[in-house]
Amino acid sequence: MAYLSEFHSLQHRSRVMIVLGVFYSAANMLLPALAWLIIPQSWNLTIGDGVLEIHSWQIFLAVSCLPGVLSGISVMFLPESPKFLMSKGQNERALVIFRRLYAINTRDRQEFPIRVLVDELSPVSGPIVPASGKQASSKPTTHPSPAAAAAPSGLGEGFRQLGIMFRKPHLTNACLVYGIQFGILLGLNTFRLWVPQLFTIIEEFEHEQHLLPDGLASQATLCEMLAYKVNKTEQLQQQWLERDVSRALHGPDPVAMEPLDDVLMCTPTTEGRVYLYSLIIGCVGIGAYAVTTVMINSIGNRNILTYGLLLAGSCGTALYWAQSSLVTLILSSCYITICSIASTALVGAVVAMFPTSMRTMVVSLTMMFGRTGSIIGNVIFPYLMALGCLPPFVMIGAIVIGKL
Repeated sequence: MAYLSEFHSLQHRSRVMIVLGVFYSAANMLLPALAWLIIPQSWNLTIGDGVLEIHSWQIFLAVSCLPGVLSGISVMFLPESPKFLMSKGQNERALVIFRRLYAINTRDRQEFPIRVLVDELSPVSGPIVPASGKQASSKPTTHPSPAAAAAPSGLGEGFRQLGIMFRKPHLTNACLVYGIQFGILLGLNTFRLWVPQLFTIIEEFEHEQHLLPDGLASQATLCEMLAYKVNKTEQLQQQWLERDVSRALHGPDPVAMEPLDDVLMCTPTTEGRVYLYSLIIGCVGIGAYAVTTVMINSIGNRNILTYGLLLAGSCGTALYWAQSSLVTLILSSCYITICSIASTALVGAVVAMFPTSMRTMVVSLTMMFGRTGSIIGNVIFPYLMALGCLPPFVMIGAIVIGKL
């Protein structure tokens, strides 16, 4: 994100960050489509006389790795950020890249109108000089300045930037950004990783409505569906335990246990509607990102964060009262989409708040704190489920609203 933003001006930078989110949602839509296509297949490849068995879900994981490999190869052909090179005093290299970009954008070979770049490491930087104008008082910086040559690099430069970040005026902004991203991704990724299981439970419950008393299924809330699933699982575990005890004491009873073996057989869920829900959520994300792209410059990153997180938190808490798969799908789509947009908008704000030399590091730390929140959220979520149905939904709603 930091790399992409440095190729665009302040006028278009926030919009470019949101456009990037469109592709993020497209990837989230493509992933369940691939899963729907590959996982239900009965592909079982045996290699080396049974030494290695490859199943459809492993093929799906292998296919999912291909974009990362292709992206890594593609990045090798991209230029370094000229803004980054200028911050290091390497204006000659930056000017070469500017000429290349100018030729690509204008689609002709006319001369690049800029001859001299600002020396960002000089206490008094000169202006950018067009080819047709006279050179200003600052001299051309075709070689790295002495300050750039003396500047530390590698690990030493990283610690130097950390020291700058933990001092005024950047410390307060950095801590706020890290805390907000921590809360957003704690709620977002915790819920998003749980969504497939959630819809599987709803599908199973609605499929077994005929086994429930009249009127109960149509009025059941999401929590009652979850409770039904938990009780059913506990009953199956108890039956499994009784079967094992009976086999240990009296030996196997094929006549009595064969139906139970069929019930307890672990089979993957291949219902198409479960994948369809994830596809719908991805489509909603693409549409929402597209609308936000058009409106971002008039709304602003701050308003998107404020009102978006308030709405997302309300949707997350309202899931507690959902009574159908449709309502759950609508609330889930709103929560996941708005939180994703808020997270992207936050990174766009980070790019504008911090200088070039610190930008990549701050964005990386922002995402690190966000991923840390994802891990912590998935660790504490089962414990909250053990306390009751309400605490998990309060958590994913309150943690997002609390970031306001």
